[in-house]
Amino acid sequence: MATAGALVGLKVPGVSVDDIATTSKTLPDFPGMWADMIAQSERAS
Repeated sequence: MATAGALVGLKVPGVSVDDIATTSKTLPDFPGMWADMIAQSERAS
């Protein structure tokens, strides 16, 4: 659910995940993938 919430939060104001590391049980690489995605987005802006 946290993984989906993080993705939804990219487009829906007010939706956020307090601790993205909670995704590590089902998708261990997600915190790193998330950080990379955010960094790429910031560079593109």
